[in-house]
Amino acid sequence: VDPGTVIVLNGGDRFTPSLNVNASINYPAESMQMKVSLGDRCEGGTWEDFPGTGMTSKALSLPAAAANATSFASVQFSDFDFQLSDCYKASITHDNLPPEILFQTYPTTSLQEGQSAQIIYDVRDLGVGLSSVECRLNTVVHACVGGRATVQIPPLASGSYSFETKARDVYGLESSRNVTWQVTAANRQIEH
Repeated sequence: VDPGTVIVLNGGDRFTPSLNVNASINYPAESMQMKVSLGDRCEGGTWEDFPGTGMTSKALSLPAAAANATSFASVQFSDFDFQLSDCYKASITHDNLPPEILFQTYPTTSLQEGQSAQIIYDVRDLGVGLSSVECRLNTVVHACVGGRATVQIPPLASGSYSFETKARDVYGLESSRNVTWQVTAANRQIEH
């Protein structure tokens, strides 16, 4: 943490999987009290003793908010003459959503034997980021990557098929989606 920084949440992390965070507070001027508030305007909070100058920390509970919402904490100081400092703020995003998986192109409900298929998918995490992506055609694992990717499936024998994509983010939140289709035997002419 930069010594000139007044307030940071969770050591300066941009994301957190928890609503409980730690605020590290560093004020270089002599101060008698501080008031820590949820929000970015130093509204609310309770005045409490501040240990003069230097660093202190305080546990905070972020408000339950919309998915992957950014929350703020702010701090203000009062000196021995009851003069108020500027309002200092920090933010962190509560990452509580799993990765998104979108199939953009996939086989129709039925293909004939001998036809190949193409699957285009997009996997992304709007929070802390992906840690793994796995794809399966029925029980066979295929190499997969995050982002937008194309999988070419060679001609298949008749039967039922499922292509599943699973994704996990750095915090362990998981999601999966799949598409299914049938491959039917080609009609054959029987000659007598």
